[in-house]
Amino acid sequence: MRLIPLSLATIILMCGCATMPDAGPAIEGAGETVVAANTLFTSDFLSEIATTEPSNIFVSPLSLSTAMGMLQAGAAGETKAEINRVFRYPETGVYAELGALRQDASRVKQPGAYDESDPQITSIANSVWVEKSVQLKSNYMQILRDDFDAAPTALDFSNQPDSARETINDWVEDKTNDRIQNLLTKGNVGRDTRLVLVNTVYMMSHWQDVFSEASTKPVPFYIDGTGAEPRQLMHQKGTYHRLKIRGGEAIKIAYANETSMIVLRPSGKRWLSSVNALMRQQTISDVMKNIDKAPLVLTDLALPKFKLEARYVLNETLQNMGLTTIFSDAADLSGMSDEAGLQVGPIVQQVFLDVDEKGTEAAAATAITVITVSARRNPPKPKPFIVDRPFVILIR
Repeated sequence: MRLIPLSLATIILMCGCATMPDAGPAIEGAGETVVAANTLFTSDFLSEIATTEPSNIFVSPLSLSTAMGMLQAGAAGETKAEINRVFRYPETGVYAELGALRQDASRVKQPGAYDESDPQITSIANSVWVEKSVQLKSNYMQILRDDFDAAPTALDFSNQPDSARETINDWVEDKTNDRIQNLLTKGNVGRDTRLVLVNTVYMMSHWQDVFSEASTKPVPFYIDGTGAEPRQLMHQKGTYHRLKIRGGEAIKIAYANETSMIVLRPSGKRWLSSVNALMRQQTISDVMKNIDKAPLVLTDLALPKFKLEARYVLNETLQNMGLTTIFSDAADLSGMSDEAGLQVGPIVQQVFLDVDEKGTEAAAATAITVITVSARRNPPKPKPFIVDRPFVILIR
């Protein structure tokens, strides 16, 4: 059976270098359609977010896509169709395939007992938090339980939004080995919150061939082909799969199991602009399809050692991609509940990545909030009547 990677869990654009560590093990046959869809969505998403983020970009399309899958399960009509178009979801089988990815990842290592001596830890977790006064539809709850392993938990958003937010943040910290903290801020959750859909992705993988710490040293890192800044680069000699691609080259660096990090390096002089071109849909698809068949080349590898953390509110990016209905009064989330006026509030993602001589630790969490419009809508603005000119008084 064909082996496929656990999608693109983390995508990083770093001032001239783009790296894509897989989120987990190769999986036999699980979620193939969703993986293909997520590859297409990844390219769309990264192209859009790159236009608004001037610095390093570090995002998790897999975490976002999985969280959105839970929202899509409760959407209907044009709202559902719009989500499908933007996220490239197939017409059927979305929930089952996302569930298969989660289950196969969890079989590699059960989350909860993180031990740095383990060569591979991978977990994908979902949770749903609902305002205690809201009644979710039975069909929706069954999808959440069966396919996402996310039986809804009731919280008192209406009266104790801060306590509810802290409960969700604590769950996220537990599922990400404390790497993602304070995912939701006070501005993300309020008395109008009716539902919060959360996904977490966590991985810790050791390199197949560990880098020597003694070989790590500062080396000029060229940001735009001319200017350089010193960066700590790890050094390793070995044979690696290397693939020539349009506008650059890709290399596969193996972890101590079936997973790997794939690094795309641009060619030419204008590296900062060239790196964005490497994220074309066809380029990503070609790399994922052909890297394992690429020739093994004796290589003197120099890879940056770095740690990154980032946080995004993704509403504007998704709106620019064409996902607008869910944020408006026209949102149709009737598959979730009969409660009127439901629409999506802030969509938040927070990510963590640490690459060193031993291996890679990565974590991501995405929260999609659902609010009630009737509670959020501002009262009518009063029309001014300012007596600042000659006037007439009538007394009756």
